[in-house]
Amino acid sequence: MKNMRGRFRRFWSDMCLERKLLVSYILFAVIPILVIGSVICRVSFKIIMRQTRQYADMMIERINNDADDFVENIERQAYVVYTEPEIQDILEHSDRYTFSQLQDGKEMIHKRLIGMWVTEKYIVGSYLCGAEGNSYYTNINERNDIDPAQVFSGESWYATITEGARKGVLTGVHRDDKYSDSSSLQLISYVHAVNSIGTGKYLGFLVIDIDARVLGEIVGNRAENLGGYITILDDRNNVMYTTLPEETSRLGQVICMEHVSPKTGWTVRTEIPWSRFAKEIVNIMLLTAVVGAWCFLVFIWLSRKISRNIGAPIRDLQTAMARVEEGDMEVVVRADRDDEIGRLAGSFNHMVSNIKDLIEKVYLTQLGKKEAEFNALQSQINPHFMYNTLETVNMMAILDGSYEISDILTAFGKILRVNLDQKHNIIPLGRELEYIKNYLMIVQIRDPELFTFELNAQPEAEKCLIPKLTLQPIVENSILHGFKEKMSRRRLTVNAAVEHGRLVITVEDDGKGMTGEKLEYVRQSLELEESLGRSASIGLNNVSERCQLYFGESFSMEIHSRRGTGTRVTLNATAIYGEGEEHDTSGHY
Repeated sequence: MKNMRGRFRRFWSDMCLERKLLVSYILFAVIPILVIGSVICRVSFKIIMRQTRQYADMMIERINNDADDFVENIERQAYVVYTEPEIQDILEHSDRYTFSQLQDGKEMIHKRLIGMWVTEKYIVGSYLCGAEGNSYYTNINERNDIDPAQVFSGESWYATITEGARKGVLTGVHRDDKYSDSSSLQLISYVHAVNSIGTGKYLGFLVIDIDARVLGEIVGNRAENLGGYITILDDRNNVMYTTLPEETSRLGQVICMEHVSPKTGWTVRTEIPWSRFAKEIVNIMLLTAVVGAWCFLVFIWLSRKISRNIGAPIRDLQTAMARVEEGDMEVVVRADRDDEIGRLAGSFNHMVSNIKDLIEKVYLTQLGKKEAEFNALQSQINPHFMYNTLETVNMMAILDGSYEISDILTAFGKILRVNLDQKHNIIPLGRELEYIKNYLMIVQIRDPELFTFELNAQPEAEKCLIPKLTLQPIVENSILHGFKEKMSRRRLTVNAAVEHGRLVITVEDDGKGMTGEKLEYVRQSLELEESLGRSASIGLNNVSERCQLYFGESFSMEIHSRRGTGTRVTLNATAIYGEGEEHDTSGHY
């Protein structure tokens, strides 16, 4: 036993950190998932039971209400008949009527009875029997060969009704045997005594036969929705209607609920087998198992991600140390987290950087000396020599009649003067616009059909000072990138104005524009300390950095572009006025 425990401890100690974390997370996840799953099953079962009881109770109440409404409708129709003044007069004073009048009265009563069961499809017969033995009736069989008084005299309600009871009687379900003993039609009968409205004297009784299938319509498909069986019992506990199949002798354990209607005396009973709940419980258990398994898999995935998030940086640091041991000083470990591992990686990077700086210090010093010597050699070339050379070539072009070449040389000389001027890094906007004009003239001479340009500036704006070569990189980007595809002659516009003490410069072209992805890339590059590496963003970054150094936080650069529409770059900064460098308007260099 001790050896086994010792082996396990050794095995656990030698296991890598990432695997230890993963195993621990899995073990800690299994128990809560099992406990939560069992609790969910138990609570769900109780909820299902409660909701089923509530639903069954509501269904019983609705069935009773529907039955009460139906009986009330029958009572209203019966009331209309037995309170009819003409019918009351015929029943009470039939001896005063002539034979012709009796025939007319019989026809009137017959129409009233027909109208009653025509309006209610489940009424299959109606019988009006007078106290003196005279009878009036109609039925769906259209039979008139019976004596209603004799047929009904054997019924259990007959004695009560003939004594003038003021309350109607609702019978249970019985077979319609008035005409034949073999009839299969099941009926429910509503019986009410007919008493004189004036004297209260007993005049006879009214019987309304109702097809018992009306109970099936009242119940409808509620039993199916309930998942159980519904039975309707009369006031003597006899079954009037049931959805329980005849071949079903035992349901096993059931949940039974019932309710007695105070109006009809009928009892509506529901029986829900436990097997229905067993299916629900099995479904809940299966669903819980599936959800639990899914949660377990998700937890394993998250645990693996977390363990890797901890173990991977340690492995990366270990690998980086091995590479440093082999002499690779370019190793950089990601240190983008502020926890212990992130701080350890940052310290490692700092250490490697210091070692690298110490190794390269001598090399950089020697390289600096060589570059200084080369720059000194280059500076020995006198700029005036280049100006004089351009002037000589310009004069030769004029003498030769090549005025277009002379214009190019003149513009190039002005551009060169600005580029080689190391004393004036801040110039008026007017000087910058002239530089742009000369630059665009040279480009346009090379390809006259490529584009047209327009430079617009308020006189006040031309006096504002800006860093030298602020607009040239932006204009160059428009030509190199915006006008790259020669679909039609393009247009470049530069506008400058002073608005509310701020200098606003807009460079706009109708070139091919940029996609949303590329525009977002350029905007992000402007927010970084260094460019992300593309030539377009390098030039814009240089402009942005120099303007921010000069104008401070008041400077902003906005870029708007749409593919196929063009690009607009807007520079906005506080207007600064000054002398700057005198604008040389002469044609000399």
